[in-house]
Amino acid sequence: MKKLENYRDFSQHASEMERAGAWKQAESAWEKAATVARRRENQEWAENRRLFCAHYVRYPARRPEVNHG
Repeated sequence: MKKLENYRDFSQHASEMERAGAWKQAESAWEKAATVARRRENQEWAENRRLFCAHYVRYPARRPEVNHG
C-alpha cells in the first residue's frame, strides 16, 4: 500500500474505508486528513466526515448496511 502523506491520500483512503463499511478506519483517516489539509474547506469537510463516521462507530445499529426491517 502506498504511504499516505497528504490530504488527497488520506481523504481517498477514508472514502474507500467508508464504502467498505470500515467506519473506525475511516474515522481515523478523516482525522489525519483534517490535520494535513491546507485549505480550511478541506479541514472542515474532513472533520465533518470524521464526526459522521464516529457516529456509526458509536451507534452500530444505525449503520446504513444494517437491515432494519
